[in-house]
Amino acid sequence: MDDDRDENESEPRRDRDVGRGIRDMVSGLVARCQEKRTRREVYWDMLYTAVETLAANGGAVWEPVSGMPSQLKCAMGCGSQLNEELDGALRRDPVEPFLAHVAMHGTTIVAPPGEGGECSDGSNPTDDLWLFTPIGVARSAMPLAVLHVVQRSGTPGTTQQGYARFMRQLCEIALDGLKRTVEAE
Repeated sequence: MDDDRDENESEPRRDRDVGRGIRDMVSGLVARCQEKRTRREVYWDMLYTAVETLAANGGAVWEPVSGMPSQLKCAMGCGSQLNEELDGALRRDPVEPFLAHVAMHGTTIVAPPGEGGECSDGSNPTDDLWLFTPIGVARSAMPLAVLHVVQRSGTPGTTQQGYARFMRQLCEIALDGLKRTVEAE
């Protein structure tokens, strides 16, 4: 009986520890975005923070180019390894309609497996949940970049919306860092 109580009492502590870890990662990103760094460094830092804090399968940062396909700037999978499934999720062809939609509308898209979310031209062909969030949207302008996270599927809609809100916050932090970027790589 005491063992059950000990297990239950440790759950709130574990939740606090996870919450503290997430806050520490985000605080680190905020601090690093105050430094002058290259655009690529800001992208990698934001991508790593998003994938790690969301315990995602991986993700990418894309830069939209007017009238042309978006350019992949960086990508990562769990353990920094792109496996076959993740590699398929990051191919430009199935992703491009989502990137174009985000570039045109400046909105976040949550695309469950087999669906397009708010993007009527696209459909997620994988078993993973896709999330797309613009980085730096000005009026009547394309975003500087789009954060794409590949998350495990099967999460409730409220959790998916929580992921989307968190990603929007990360993108706002990254935008602050991108305003301070230096040109040299």
